[in-house]
Amino acid sequence: MNEKNFTAEDIAKIADVDLSHVYRYLRGEALPSGEAAAVLADAFACSLDYLFGLSDDYGSSLGKCRPFGECFRKLLSERGITRYRFIKDNRFAKQSVEDWYKGRYVPSVRNLADIAAYFDCSLDALFGREN
Repeated sequence: MNEKNFTAEDIAKIADVDLSHVYRYLRGEALPSGEAAAVLADAFACSLDYLFGLSDDYGSSLGKCRPFGECFRKLLSERGITRYRFIKDNRFAKQSVEDWYKGRYVPSVRNLADIAAYFDCSLDALFGREN
């Protein structure tokens, strides 16, 4: 935030969340939604992995986040994994996986981390920001 000269109010506006949510993020009491995290990574021009302390690489050369559902479908297809297999391997609720697959919702950051581990990829790869 300091490097980009963003205030908490700026972050709330960018992420389209209430200011109280931003203060909870800053105090380490909560994580942004997956959707808000993608928007913030784009605004900061950094990798999602950097944003969450999973990498020291700022990742400033990454492109903009693409819709999660599109990228999720592509990952499943490229890896030859059915939704059924994904659900069984991960024990996510079927409806959640269907919603992610159809682009209705973006998983929580905790679920995104689990999905990235399953696919052995970065958080950024889940949003089509890298190969």
